[in-house]
Amino acid sequence: MAVNRSKKLGLSLNGNGNGEYKKPKLLRLNTKKGTLEQYADQLLKEIGLVVCVGMTWYHYETGMWKEIDSNEYLPLAWKLQNARSDRGAKSILEAVRIQKQVSVSKLRGAIRNEEGYWLINCANCVIRVTQDGEAMRVGHSPDYMFTLQIASRFDPVSVCPNFMRTLR
Repeated sequence: MAVNRSKKLGLSLNGNGNGEYKKPKLLRLNTKKGTLEQYADQLLKEIGLVVCVGMTWYHYETGMWKEIDSNEYLPLAWKLQNARSDRGAKSILEAVRIQKQVSVSKLRGAIRNEEGYWLINCANCVIRVTQDGEAMRVGHSPDYMFTLQIASRFDPVSVCPNFMRTLR
């Protein structure tokens, strides 16, 4: 009776205007009961590249690792299992955090020193500069572990007369 009344009044309980209420569809793993690691793997497929340093989470996007709040993934973790509380979803997030731990020494700012060359993370690419001063353009990669990025774009044909005059 309440559903019919809501139709007459033009109320929508699920946002589609027909007055019917449907629970949101929950995602499930293929098996009826999955292990915590299986849930963590499924969550990682949905959220993409993530690493953790201690309790701090980083997500890879636009050429660098950005610090994020892990609670952003709580709704996705909740949907993976039929939970009635956040405890199960938080357990999945904890399993991901443990699985994706890296050493803080692997993270770099915008510049990284490798053997015989430097890497500089620019907005449009990564520049590889040798000790001889030769610059080569390479693509972004999560393997470089940059957490910062220079806002300017690299342009190999640009000149900088004011900078050179200042150096002289």
